[in-house]
Amino acid sequence: MTDTVEFNPLDPEFRVNPYPFYQRLRTKDPVHWSDIAGRWVLSRHADCVAVLRDPARFSADPYKWDGFLEFLQAQGGEDSPLLRMQTNWMLMKDPPDHTRLRTIVAKAFTPRVAEGMRPRIQAIVEGLLDNVQITGTMDLIADFAYPLPTMVICEMMGVPVEDQEQFKVWTRDLARSLDPIVTPEIIEAANQATVSFYAYFRGLIAKRRQNLQNDLLSGLGMGKN
Repeated sequence: MTDTVEFNPLDPEFRVNPYPFYQRLRTKDPVHWSDIAGRWVLSRHADCVAVLRDPARFSADPYKWDGFLEFLQAQGGEDSPLLRMQTNWMLMKDPPDHTRLRTIVAKAFTPRVAEGMRPRIQAIVEGLLDNVQITGTMDLIADFAYPLPTMVICEMMGVPVEDQEQFKVWTRDLARSLDPIVTPEIIEAANQATVSFYAYFRGLIAKRRQNLQNDLLSGLGMGKN
């Protein structure tokens, strides 16, 4: 690794272990322009928070971004399932739309709900640790940090245990589409995952309309006709 400060997500060394690169960015060039990624890269928490809290100057709406035509092309076109879903995400909305959606979701993430999840989250953690104890080896990200939030989100949304492995595959394919640089194969997999997600949750919502449960979908009012 040289002393050059550069954000290059295609560098094999970066992909194996990006954290030393992030540390160099934070130390030497925290507001970094990347010619390779074609965008500004912020690596300090305070700077990221400042941008997120300043919607007047920094927009989350991709339709307001410079280079959005290139973004459309990379995502497979304006009518692609992935792009339609991403542009409707709460994270891709500016106030007042973001505020309205966040208010709705916050009603289902109350301290009481979080506290009620504590025993189940503890059981999931113990199960993950039991698995690595059996194998005798552990990758902290792959074996714990990645599956834990996915499993907890599944539990909160009422995704049955038997469907959670497929849920992990879909979320992995969608997450890869958010990498700084993606390939057509990654976009295609993410589009397929998007279609599958829509179909799956339409079915799950239909079930909640017939039978409310103690889960996030029911708490958001999905069970109402």
